[in-house]
Amino acid sequence: VISCYQAAGRLSQAERIIRERMEADGESVLLWCLLGDTTQDPDCYQKAWTLSNERSSRAQKSLGLYYLSKEKYDECVECLHKSVQINSLQEGVWFTLGHAAAQIDDHALSAKAYRHCVTLEPDNAEAWNNLASAYLKRKDKLRAFNSFQEALKCNYENWKIWENYLLVSIDIGEITEAIRSYHRLMDLRHKHLDSELLKIITDSVLDLDEDEQDKTGNVRKKLGELLARSIAETTGNSELWEVASRFHLSSPLENDKEKGIIELQKAQRTSRQVPSWEREESSRNRVIHLTLHYSKVCRESGKKDNLFSARMALKSVISILKGMETGFIPGEQLLKLEDEMQLLTEYI
Repeated sequence: VISCYQAAGRLSQAERIIRERMEADGESVLLWCLLGDTTQDPDCYQKAWTLSNERSSRAQKSLGLYYLSKEKYDECVECLHKSVQINSLQEGVWFTLGHAAAQIDDHALSAKAYRHCVTLEPDNAEAWNNLASAYLKRKDKLRAFNSFQEALKCNYENWKIWENYLLVSIDIGEITEAIRSYHRLMDLRHKHLDSELLKIITDSVLDLDEDEQDKTGNVRKKLGELLARSIAETTGNSELWEVASRFHLSSPLENDKEKGIIELQKAQRTSRQVPSWEREESSRNRVIHLTLHYSKVCRESGKKDNLFSARMALKSVISILKGMETGFIPGEQLLKLEDEMQLLTEYI
């Protein structure tokens, strides 16, 4: 009856019944805890704790949850720790202790609490994820990696866990797993694109020597497939085209290099689709950077078609910048573009 009144929000009736029970049957640990739940008076839990001769896990659990609601994490941790020391089979209390310990930066205790939690409930994906986060705070990336794997076994559909798993995979050099994770993020999130993450993955692959790439199952081929899929699903992103270009230009194969030049051209063109790019500093800097880079790559290729294409790109950007009001013309940048134009003309 008391629980029903509490659930219905009829707290005054619940309190009346509890006090009547105390008068009729005498005080008990349970009744004091129920009164504390009803009135949110921490003194009730303290009385329950004293009445139990300091043996009631329920009293400390309730007091800990009270302090949690008030964001008093130090007191919360102390109470919940006492509760699980008395009764270690409280999965929910271990979980909450892990959270509260993390709030006061006691990541060793947080990890310990979440370990107990997953021991009692091995299918708790959130606890595995939080355990991994606690390991990361302690710079234990390998254990974090393994814990994220366990979390994914419990919940294969959670994109946040996949994203965390991807990041730690990069940190410990598990590039194949990072690529697999990004594919999974694309499965779970329609047209998912994180060009910064793709850049990090690409840089990690390009830093590997050929032997390391072979040991990881031809990771270069896998990255190529990931970039191709990303481009197929998101075509108008300048950063994505630039990452793909960087990947293909690093190849020793002539066909790949030519593909990289085309992708760099697309990166340069899409960067100019930003409205009024010439007036916004970061957009303007990006257009100029890509234009200069594209021209340099075309010069190095030595092919006339590429040289003429680069000259057109340079001419267009220079024309737009010269058409700006005098006070807005970025003189030093414009000079670099004109110098590159001169150099390109000599090649042609």
